[in-house]
Amino acid sequence: MISLLCPTRGRPDRALQFLESVLSTQDKSAEIIFGLQSDDPQLENYPDKIRSNAVIFEPSSTVYYWNKMATIAKGDLITLIADDVIMRTKGWDTIFEAAAEKYADGMCLITTQDGRNHGVAPQDLPTPHPTITRKWFEALGYFTFPGLFHYYADTWNSSIARRLNRQINLYDVVWEHIKEFDETRKTMRQNKWAELDDIVFKQCKRHWETDLAIIKGNIKP
Repeated sequence: MISLLCPTRGRPDRALQFLESVLSTQDKSAEIIFGLQSDDPQLENYPDKIRSNAVIFEPSSTVYYWNKMATIAKGDLITLIADDVIMRTKGWDTIFEAAAEKYADGMCLITTQDGRNHGVAPQDLPTPHPTITRKWFEALGYFTFPGLFHYYADTWNSSIARRLNRQINLYDVVWEHIKEFDETRKTMRQNKWAELDDIVFKQCKRHWETDLAIIKGNIKP
């Protein structure tokens, strides 16, 4: 099973669109966990089909939500996702499961075509919504480095996967990433999350190197 971890705020319409795209394209039945925030002004407007699969958090960083949701996820594959994604490829979950079987030791990261990176070389493919295996998650103890805020959440693991040649690039799977400048993104920019993540990533390089060594140690020749 695949677990999709989706924080959302102020956009019940986007969250519903994402959910419906998952349900209409999957072959099996993914676990979908929505992360709602207690101070979201739209909290009461999320439909039951979202609220019944949601965890409500006190306000914090997106990385905090992703890591907390990862601890309750049950899937063999765990995906960092967002409400501004629309699944376009039918049977993407079956493709993911087949791709993960390539590595018997379970140490790999999977990324897709996001609608904006067509033709990008594999080593340069952005990974805005990476999928890691349960074994990868258990080896590190978190989905991504807890000191991050949002923007470098994918970079932490993808840079490890690329270094170890364990990133699987699925060019034939499209998860369209629709970026909008709304109040949530405006707040993130005002709080300089991108700049803070850049600082954290550089200052915590020794922790990245530790995670690299852990994943490398779990790779079987």
